[in-house]
Amino acid sequence: MTKEDFIILRNSITMLQVAEHYNFKISKRGGALFILCPFHPDKNASLQIYDGFKGFYCRGCGQGGDVTKFVELYEGVTQKEAAIMLSRWFSIPISEDGEVPPESLQKAQKAVSEKERELHRQVEIRTSLTKLSDKIKAFEAIALTAEPFGVAWCYVQNLLPRLKGEWEALFRELKKVD
Repeated sequence: MTKEDFIILRNSITMLQVAEHYNFKISKRGGALFILCPFHPDKNASLQIYDGFKGFYCRGCGQGGDVTKFVELYEGVTQKEAAIMLSRWFSIPISEDGEVPPESLQKAQKAVSEKERELHRQVEIRTSLTKLSDKIKAFEAIALTAEPFGVAWCYVQNLLPRLKGEWEALFRELKKVD
């Protein structure tokens, strides 16, 4: 089993699919998905299932990870055994003997490239958010000190809503990417 196999599984199976495989009752709170945590006595569905391929985290016991980690913990098996179980349940080819099929290797490389693009985009967004925050603070300071209804005051009053809108749009995009 290779590192690529784990990447393939992590980027091919969602935590929602695993929860459904185990027939967990899934509840929705505030747009987030939760199940009762199987790793500690839980009455309030404290284990959050993240969107896409981001795994899980229990707000009660602190246990978290990806789909392989969940199966490993839930079944009491090794990481390799969990990976093999997932590959069989969801019909995802992986190498059990170290030989990676070419199509699996391509899928893993694609997943790594997508993750790198996602991380790069996160850095870009964070940098833009910082610059916009600094600009908004500076313009708010000008608005407080400029003569009301003067040229500078009117300029920043017109520009501030647009800048704040840009900041909010970038922040929403970061939440999607994050």
